[in-house]
Amino acid sequence: MINPHLKKNTNLYQMYVSDNQSNQVEVIRSSWQVGKTVEIEKLMDEKYSGSIITLDEYLSDLNQLDFLKIDVDGFDYKVLTGAKNLIAKFRPKVFIELGEYHLNLNNDSSEDIINFFEKNNYKGELENGEPMPSINHVKEILSHQSHINAFFTPKT
Repeated sequence: MINPHLKKNTNLYQMYVSDNQSNQVEVIRSSWQVGKTVEIEKLMDEKYSGSIITLDEYLSDLNQLDFLKIDVDGFDYKVLTGAKNLIAKFRPKVFIELGEYHLNLNNDSSEDIINFFEKNNYKGELENGEPMPSINHVKEILSHQSHINAFFTPKT
């Protein structure tokens, strides 16, 4: 094990995290497989009828939040907006996936995510350290690859 202390400092919870109850979908996918066939893809979908919670609700008693990682394959913007109060209160650094195709499946976009951070006085950079380019440049990158990760930090 790379970090033997991780287990005692980590709790895992399986839950549907989004922005609110009105965005519930009937079918979810909890994992992705590269090079899958259409038949395998259909087997990966799961029916879901449980409850939805926002990070604002789930972490309402939190006293500190320094870092937030969001990588939920197309639901990233919904989870982000469900954490808007936490982000406003604690101003954490946020690592998030920008994947236009999967975001579009949920009527969201990379532009929505970038605009969210701009409105909240954050600056962004791509995972390679490049300052956040224009949204058109991000879309150009995403026209050649499925996703790119971005890191957003509060402006000082």
